[in-house]
Amino acid sequence: MQILQDAELLSVAESSRKHGVSANMIYRWRDKYESEGVAGLDRSANRGVEHEKRELHREIERLRQVVADQALTIRIKDELLKKLDTANREKRSSPHVY
Repeated sequence: MQILQDAELLSVAESSRKHGVSANMIYRWRDKYESEGVAGLDRSANRGVEHEKRELHREIERLRQVVADQALTIRIKDELLKKLDTANREKRSSPHVY
């Protein structure tokens, strides 16, 4: 509601900059408010929140996969380094045949 009030007092462009939303979104909210009142804004806001929650869950899952991939890479590198270290120790401890 505050954003729409600012849009009336200032301008849509100034209000969109001030609140960090697009001017198109303000126009949509204004149209919803004019046609359905505050209830129209509540439904629009809830859809936006649900969409944002879905996007955040997708991003969380993507980041979890990145972390899992990195953990696997680290584990593989650790195992390879241990094998290499063991092989190097065996080389150093075995007598040389000339």
